[in-house]
Amino acid sequence: MNILIIVESYPPDPTIGSKRWFYISNELTQKFNCNIEIVAATNLDSSSIVVNPKLCLHRVKLPNSLYGRAKSIFSYKTKVDNATSMVQSVMIKKPISEFRKGFQGLLKSILRKVIFNFDWPDRSWDWSSNIIQYLKLKDKMIAGKFDLVIGSTPCIGAVVAAERLAQLYSVPWIADFRDPFAWFYDLPIKENGYLHRKLISVESKLLDSAARVLCVNEELGEYIKVNKEKLEIVPNCAPMDESVVLAERKRKSSVSDALRIAYAGSYNETYLLSPILEAISVLRSKGIKIEFNYLGLHGQRIASDCAKHGINDLLVDHGYKSQAIVSDFLNKVDVVIVCSTTGRASDCVVTGKIFECMTYNTAIVIVGHQGSVSLKKLVDVTGLGEFVSNSEAGVIALSRIINGDGSNCKMEALGFSSVAISEKVFHILEEVRFSESRSS
Repeated sequence: MNILIIVESYPPDPTIGSKRWFYISNELTQKFNCNIEIVAATNLDSSSIVVNPKLCLHRVKLPNSLYGRAKSIFSYKTKVDNATSMVQSVMIKKPISEFRKGFQGLLKSILRKVIFNFDWPDRSWDWSSNIIQYLKLKDKMIAGKFDLVIGSTPCIGAVVAAERLAQLYSVPWIADFRDPFAWFYDLPIKENGYLHRKLISVESKLLDSAARVLCVNEELGEYIKVNKEKLEIVPNCAPMDESVVLAERKRKSSVSDALRIAYAGSYNETYLLSPILEAISVLRSKGIKIEFNYLGLHGQRIASDCAKHGINDLLVDHGYKSQAIVSDFLNKVDVVIVCSTTGRASDCVVTGKIFECMTYNTAIVIVGHQGSVSLKKLVDVTGLGEFVSNSEAGVIALSRIINGDGSNCKMEALGFSSVAISEKVFHILEEVRFSESRSS
């Protein structure tokens, strides 16, 4: 089977999102004899590299952003007002019957104009054109070159490119909807409730022509509101060693030493780290020795929030490190913190860090809010760590680890291995290809 996959990022990019198709594509090439070509974004010049005989990686340059220029000409308010008038005028001129009939095309048209007004922040809408031009340059635009095309969100350009390329190759395409792009970016469009609702409705309409829609969990599938016959639940995954996954996770340092806690990755005001910072402050006031480690690019912001809780002197900022160094470090500390975010999307999105944490022999504390249904469900199914939603629960969870109490993942955690998930993906791809050949 020959597959073209469009993703926003791919290793060695350090993001968690880059690893989903890295793990799956490796398994598909090694165990299922698939030939895969992957297109990922870059700010550098476009290039290609043969990773192995069955896997080729193309990095296609994002178009230059016009956002800075547009912002200097129009204020956000002017742009919101203009976009609102444009959407309303389009809807008023269209009769209801015609509006329903051409709903998908109309919404796509609206979205294109709205994005033009706001200049999509990752420049990915126009990225689809760059991808097609680059594949033409590399002599990849040949009939029969691919059997399937896959596009992965939240990068809207990946979905747009997958749909356009599938039409050019005359093959089916599959949408991998792992994050809602309407909530993912810090878009000025969110300031206008009317336009934001339209953008949310467009999310599902952009996937109408997909043969299948893959979602990381049931909650996200309900959010996107696609045809249930198209929907497939394909969670994130990681390569797993059964002996590591099922091993007891407990404190590694001695009681006389400081409890070593670590958090790695992105951080901003939407991340729910505050309950853990407050819990650390409470435990410190009781005489417990704690060391709080951060690995990432946002040390100043972390330090600022630690200072608010009076624990800035406990912070050890390691700065940005490679994934290999981060993994090795997290395997040696006593506790790894994983936190969700606030907002509508957090109710149905589970951070991919959890699946990475299954591969560490380290105690895990997962911070979310009471509405984090999918996150709590995953913790219950896998037995991975403890879910906390406030500082009191954080104190209890950390106290157990301090006292040497251990925890074990359940056997169900192995269902999220890259081997298990890639096998499921392969069967979906085979079904789509078989259904398409039978219908034609």
